[in-house]
Amino acid sequence: MNGLIIHENPKIGKSRLRFDCYRDGITLADYEKAVRERLGADEARKCKPDLKWDSARHFIRIERNGKNLSISR
Repeated sequence: MNGLIIHENPKIGKSRLRFDCYRDGITLADYEKAVRERLGADEARKCKPDLKWDSARHFIRIERNGKNLSISR
């Protein structure tokens, strides 16, 4: 995906806390684990919808590396 990738956190509320769990090059599994550890299982279930929302708005970039997805912000 091309376009501007945001480094500042543009979100509010709990979605802001989940966004803070993104790290450059983090895999989907590691993102979900970070959210689960920091915010709990209920918030971890929102990870995949977050990816769609955030990538559609060019807040993050998702790349496929073999079997893993790599996320950059």
